[in-house]
Amino acid sequence: MCFGDKDFCVEVIEESPARERRITNAVLAFLKDEFQSLTNLPPDAVVRGSDEFTLRNGMQPGIYNLTLRINPGEPGLVYLKAFEATKGTRLSEGRLKGASNERIGWSNDPEEKFLYENEFTIYEGDWGKPYAARIEVWFCPDSGRTERKLMERICKIEGWMR
Repeated sequence: MCFGDKDFCVEVIEESPARERRITNAVLAFLKDEFQSLTNLPPDAVVRGSDEFTLRNGMQPGIYNLTLRINPGEPGLVYLKAFEATKGTRLSEGRLKGASNERIGWSNDPEEKFLYENEFTIYEGDWGKPYAARIEVWFCPDSGRTERKLMERICKIEGWMR
């Protein structure tokens, strides 16, 4: 079986004497769907230039939209950590990693930057009482090497209230 296009193609050759190949067909259908999503990337998903960190207020105080352009240089998982800037107290520790983790592209060319977009919530604090927070971007490589911080910024935030 073969699927793809002129720029990217996957070919699978199976040499089983069995007539029915349910698992192979299921895996191929899954891979076809996964690779199809790559053809639907926004045109600015990969750009050349420097790292970018843009934090915007979400629909309520305490909810934020983050756009990054980064290149970790190897496959793995990007996620966020947040700290109160003056005391170093961890913010939304039990929720932030799970809400922000994402696999993004990577390249050996450090000039290529890959898009990361995420909406997250900081629960500590109150509306109308802003404070300084350090938002850190972390990377956990698939290779098993030590996690590393890719970047950080000090931002003015408020906590989300129910």
